[in-house]
Amino acid sequence: MKVATICTLLLVLVISIALAIPAPLRAAYPQHVRQNSQSKVEAVEKVDAQRGEYYYYYETPTYYYYETPTYYYYETPTYYYYETPTYYYYETPTYYYYESPTYYYYESPTYYYYETPEYYYRQQQPQVNVEQVEASS
Repeated sequence: MKVATICTLLLVLVISIALAIPAPLRAAYPQHVRQNSQSKVEAVEKVDAQRGEYYYYYETPTYYYYETPTYYYYETPTYYYYETPTYYYYETPTYYYYESPTYYYYESPTYYYYETPEYYYRQQQPQVNVEQVEASS
C-alpha cells in the first residue's frame, strides 16, 4: 500500500513539473518576437529616414510585424524581402505581397511598390493586378 502511494505521488509530481515548465517558455517567446519586431521596425525607419523613402512595413488589423512563426524578415545592404518556407506571398485585408525571381511588388488599395536590388520607387496606380505586372516584365 505504501509503495503504491509513493509511486502515485511521484507520478503526480513529475506530471506537475512537466506541465509547469513549458508555460514560462511559451510566455517568453511572444515577448521575444515582439522585441525583435520592434527593433526591426526601428531599423527600417532609420534607413528610410536616411534615404528619404517610404516605409516598407505592413499594418495588420491589430499590430505591425516583421517576424512570425511562419514569416521572416531579412535585410541586406541593398533591399528588403520576405520569405516563407513553402511560398512567396501572403494576403491581409488591405495589403497583397507577390514575389517573382526578378522583382518584388507590393500592392495596397492606393499604391503599389516595386523593389529590385538596384532601385526602389513608389507609383500611384489604384487598378493594378498580377497579370499586368507579369506582362510588363
